[in-house]
Amino acid sequence: MKPKLTTLALLALVALTMTARQAQPQSPKYAQGVPMCGHVAWRNDYADVVNSCNSEVTIAWTSRGSCFGTAIDLASGAHRGTGCSQKDLGGGELEIFTCPGDSTPVDRNGRPIYQHYSGEYACHY
Repeated sequence: MKPKLTTLALLALVALTMTARQAQPQSPKYAQGVPMCGHVAWRNDYADVVNSCNSEVTIAWTSRGSCFGTAIDLASGAHRGTGCSQKDLGGGELEIFTCPGDSTPVDRNGRPIYQHYSGEYACHY
């Protein structure tokens, strides 16, 4: 009788543990940015963002002025116009945030990077 109770107790403990694990929310996945893969190229006073790596990246950009862009995917070696001129930058630079693959650049609080952000970032999958 004692072995049956021990077995039942162990099964109950395993079931409770599995239920507790399933109830815990999954934490978001983050990766480091790849700033060396993105840069700005100027064409006729307008900025392009360029992927200079051998893999797909996602790039977001901001400035102190009216120029900012949500995350876009760029294939290896590709570039895309931002529509931002030197005047749109408000006297500053175009800040770019580059992430591997289809991850999204986010700020220190985990929010997607949007206008007027400058600083540390991570990449959210």
